[in-house]
Amino acid sequence: MRRFLIVGCGGSGGTTLRLLIDQLRADLRSRGISELPDAWQFVHIDVPVDPDRGPEPLGNIQDMGGQYLSFSSPSNSFLQTANTVEAQLSSKDKNYVGLSGWAPRNPAAANTIPVTSGAGQYRAVGRMLTLPRLAQLRETLVRAQAKSVAPGAWGQIPTAEQSSEVIIPIIVGSMAGGSGSSMFLDVARLLGTLPGVKSQNIGAFLYTADVFAQLDEGKRANVEGNAMAALPEIIAAIARTSEGFDAATYASLGIPLNTNTPPFARVFPIGSKIGGSGAYFGDGSQESVYRGIARALAGTILSERASRQYLDFMLGNPNPLTALNQKFGWRVDPLALPFGSLGFASLSLGRDRYLDYAGQRLSRAASEHLVSGHINPTSQLPGNDQLRQLMDNQWGASLNYMGLPQPNHPAPDWFQSVAFPRQQWEAVAREACGPAYGMLGNAGAAPASQWISTVTATLNPLREQARAHLQRGAYAWAESWAYQLEGAAKAEFLRVVGQFGLPYGRELMSRVRMYADQIIGQLASAGTEADGADPVALDPAVAQQAQSLGKKTVDMNHPIGQMVQRSLANSMERTLRLEGARIAANVLRAYAVDVLGSLEKASNDALRLLEVERARTASGAGLAQLSSDTFADWPDESDRVPLRFNHAENEVLLTTADDFPSQFRSDVVASANSTMDYGQSLSKIRAEMSGGQWETTGAKQEYEVLRQVSHWRPSALPSRAVDGQPTPEAKPNYTLLMSHADLLGRATARLSARGDVFAAFAGQSISDYLDDPGVTAIDRQQRQESFATKLIETMEKAKPVVGIDINMAQRLHGTDIKFVYSFSDIPIGGDHPVSRDVLQRLRANASLDPTSVENFDDSLVGTISSAGKVNVFGSYQKVSPLCFTSLLEPIQSRWAKAPLIAQRNLWQWKRTRPLSASIAMSSDELERVIAGWYLGRLVGLVRQDSTGRAAVSSPEGWVHFGDLLTSEDTQIRSAHDVLAAQLMSHAWAFVRCVGDSELTPLATYDALRRLVDGADSNAHSGDIESWNGVELLRAAFFDKPMQQDGSPLVSDGPSPVLTRAEADATGTVAAARANEATKWVDGLRHMYAEQWGQADAAGNINESNVTAYQLGLTLPKMRQMSLMSELAPHALPALHLLKQMIEAAAIDDSVGASSDVWI
Repeated sequence: MRRFLIVGCGGSGGTTLRLLIDQLRADLRSRGISELPDAWQFVHIDVPVDPDRGPEPLGNIQDMGGQYLSFSSPSNSFLQTANTVEAQLSSKDKNYVGLSGWAPRNPAAANTIPVTSGAGQYRAVGRMLTLPRLAQLRETLVRAQAKSVAPGAWGQIPTAEQSSEVIIPIIVGSMAGGSGSSMFLDVARLLGTLPGVKSQNIGAFLYTADVFAQLDEGKRANVEGNAMAALPEIIAAIARTSEGFDAATYASLGIPLNTNTPPFARVFPIGSKIGGSGAYFGDGSQESVYRGIARALAGTILSERASRQYLDFMLGNPNPLTALNQKFGWRVDPLALPFGSLGFASLSLGRDRYLDYAGQRLSRAASEHLVSGHINPTSQLPGNDQLRQLMDNQWGASLNYMGLPQPNHPAPDWFQSVAFPRQQWEAVAREACGPAYGMLGNAGAAPASQWISTVTATLNPLREQARAHLQRGAYAWAESWAYQLEGAAKAEFLRVVGQFGLPYGRELMSRVRMYADQIIGQLASAGTEADGADPVALDPAVAQQAQSLGKKTVDMNHPIGQMVQRSLANSMERTLRLEGARIAANVLRAYAVDVLGSLEKASNDALRLLEVERARTASGAGLAQLSSDTFADWPDESDRVPLRFNHAENEVLLTTADDFPSQFRSDVVASANSTMDYGQSLSKIRAEMSGGQWETTGAKQEYEVLRQVSHWRPSALPSRAVDGQPTPEAKPNYTLLMSHADLLGRATARLSARGDVFAAFAGQSISDYLDDPGVTAIDRQQRQESFATKLIETMEKAKPVVGIDINMAQRLHGTDIKFVYSFSDIPIGGDHPVSRDVLQRLRANASLDPTSVENFDDSLVGTISSAGKVNVFGSYQKVSPLCFTSLLEPIQSRWAKAPLIAQRNLWQWKRTRPLSASIAMSSDELERVIAGWYLGRLVGLVRQDSTGRAAVSSPEGWVHFGDLLTSEDTQIRSAHDVLAAQLMSHAWAFVRCVGDSELTPLATYDALRRLVDGADSNAHSGDIESWNGVELLRAAFFDKPMQQDGSPLVSDGPSPVLTRAEADATGTVAAARANEATKWVDGLRHMYAEQWGQADAAGNINESNVTAYQLGLTLPKMRQMSLMSELAPHALPALHLLKQMIEAAAIDDSVGASSDVWI
């Protein structure tokens, strides 16, 4: 596996990331891996202050282990953000070029948009929110990159599967939203600046407008407008036309930017329809498409082979198609310009789904048992009566497990035999007797009566010392006993909850609590005698025995001495037991209230939670959401299987869910490892799962079920026995982890335990399935034939999720467009019958690129792989963006139906860059088109009027420009804006090419370029003297016919610039015309430079500053820049080119040059 850094831009990108993480978790879980490695980083960027959640039951990106960066704040406004950006630019170098052209002219007008929750579907608003946080975004991406390559980043992924150190960055977003669509280019630019990240490895997966077609009209009012504006900016980035503007903007904000490369390797438009058939993917909804792409990305991430093929064949373009039409993409890198496509499907044994099915069925059984495990369905008694009857039968066993006395068993007897065992109190008493025994041993011999008096006198001073020692002993025992009680109560509570359910556990704790009152009373009664107990008292029989001995000499070795020792020990033991009973009563009182009461509450809380969760309706879980924790989604004990276990939009299953119920029943019996029937076996496994402890052929496993939120310290134990340190009273708090999510987690773990029959069945590999020696040869052959057929079916499902006009692609590229497939590891060898069968079918399929066969053959890894799934990735050969109907048709349809006023609203605040950085042309083409416009105006080959209508002469006649894109901020304000307006409308012309393989709407721009340079895209233009523009200018200067490539051009006649030129004594009319033309061009150059604050009154201009995007205007003047001025960084080089052509045209080539030498 490889390292990935996935960035989700906007709402659609964030949703895809959450579904992707969920899918990865599901796939890894089936392999026993519980956590995603840090080598895969997930960053969601959006405007809302709080990250989005869902689809249910998913949380937000942070809940799922990713990072979130908001481009807003709780009290933010658009005006506040605009002021921040302006202040940053002002403090740096007062270069406001980064806001020129696209930022709202009147920031206050955009201040009504609530930018705390989104960009209002305005790309310009989203970009404004992005700019002040570019540095923060880069820091976030740097942190993610560092985590991805840090030691230990692979986590639980086996070492053998850890591959290249190179990070593969992926961007997921939308062309049509406000937030994501405005920021994805900036994200790509910043990713390319990270250590170890290469721009040529960045893929951008962008949802097209048709993905949002099912939204309500109000929620998609600006969708097509955003897509219209995003498209030319994407192509300008690929063509590197926008590189200078972005570099200057970033520099003004103090952020470095790598140049000399496009910001990404490939764009993958994602639509709602499957390529070829035109059918909707799934139900055509956003979520359906998001899920499909999430599964595709997960399949790429989880497979080293798929990752390599993604880099080599999907990002790369090893077999580029030729672009035959020169009207689009002139001088753009033919390897970089074509868009990619992505489709995905998988062929699975389906047994991973079985593990989900079995886990949920077991969880449902556990949930039902926890709620009503005390109910016997065959009994006619009410539930409460059944519970009491069951508890009566189990009462003695529970008391025994909890270490409490049986009914009718005197508490004192229980206390001194069970609670405070004889060996314990004898040991404490013996220790307390030690000092007395020592002193009595030194008392010597004396007549019996005298000796007893001496003994009594010796013991009396030791009374309080002995009492204190015994009290300490009783306290130490009580401290230990308290926690034994708590532990036994918790263990029995869990046992009965697992065996009889939560109501039983709750009732047991309540009954034991009341029962404890009886024990407490008897212990407290005994404890009241403790104060009157004398620990050093001798039995009266000792004195009587001494009196009977008279004057006989005795000592401690005499039998009476032994009698004294026994009597003293008895007094010590009795006092100790009484002290113990006194403190035990207090401990037991706290135990009943605190421990039993808290356990009763825990069961009640868990029961209420389950009842709430059980009442929830089905979540509609699907795909990765097979592991739904919604009770209504779970399979029951019938043979009905929820549809989702048999259904996925792009997954083919070999094992259907119809067999799951019978498989489950047989596996339950086998897993219980006993001679019990199904019901008894299910009860055993259910109890193991509920209690969180089980042992299969693997290691014993334990899971936390009863969580101790806070510890218990009874008030009867105010200090620590070992050192006397104060210990304040503390009430315990327990939580039962019995939610449906908890149950499902433990059920899945139980059934996935190593060596268990469930795990063995679910984990069978494809190779084991195909070559299973346990089935007959005929069955094996049928399995193999079925697998081959279903693999071909899977490839059909893996066709790209984007609509393409195949006929258009054929016309533009001059060849049939073929599908390209790549694969994850296929766990069979090249000589396997399945391999031979599939290879034969692939080679015979004329619609496949030969690369597909190579990729399939490369993926045949043999039985070294234990894969249970084969992922198939489908794409078209890389084709022109003009072929993508999912991209263009929704925009064309929306614009064509909208009246002019609606079109203006559609275009308002949609751009995020000025025209110089947002026209879908290379810099070479753009500069020639601009030069062609001014050349045409000069010699009468371009018409325009005050409304912006325009036409250009071509060998086919006058070609008219189409309708203009316009908005309140981008309307034509002078005749000089017409060219800029037409170039801005190049995006609309591009879109109108839908279904038109001649690209007729782009003919005007192609005609302008050909007025200057008629070279093909992949051919050198030659010396400027050979250009079309020089020939046309020379014809105008020398009154020759206007021709292009030998064909006549219709002209409106020379412009006033030329007609006013008159010959003087020093030159000809032609020279005068050339001179006037040069002055006119210089005037235009000065006008452009002046609008950038880079010209002086003397006529000097600083062209290098303009082309370097150094704007010399104040903030108010920047906001009032004309549409024309947006072209300046390309218009000045274009006009310089025009001057060179004028200079070359001023020489009449019909005369020839004296320096010409024939060869």
